[in-house]
Amino acid sequence: MISTIVLAVLFLSAWLILIAFLFSLVSHHLVTVEVAHHAKEVFEKLRRIIADQGLPVLEENQPTGTIRIEAAYKFVDVILCHLWTKSILFQVREDKHLTKVRVTCVPDPFRFSILSNAPNCLTKDALDGILE
Repeated sequence: MISTIVLAVLFLSAWLILIAFLFSLVSHHLVTVEVAHHAKEVFEKLRRIIADQGLPVLEENQPTGTIRIEAAYKFVDVILCHLWTKSILFQVREDKHLTKVRVTCVPDPFRFSILSNAPNCLTKDALDGILE
């Protein structure tokens, strides 16, 4: 009887870990902003703002227009469900007459909370400030 319960708990735990791992592989769209400047100017300004805020850059590729930063950002906040990010990806793409900045994030399913004064904590206002 006890061994059946232990096996069931282990099986359920393994499934939850697998689901959390698969969830962390999917990137989630946060926002897309259109800017009336050239892509190179927008990329340089974005890089400068991120450096001024002291956020660690994991990956930067100017030819493709991508910057990935390590930051904890709460992108889902519903009653008891809070989802945080591992990293945030900024993609700068030039369209016909506008430049689009697409912001996506990779969730961290194992982070349940964070201190508001943590070094890599990014608030909604700070993200909006980066995209201005």
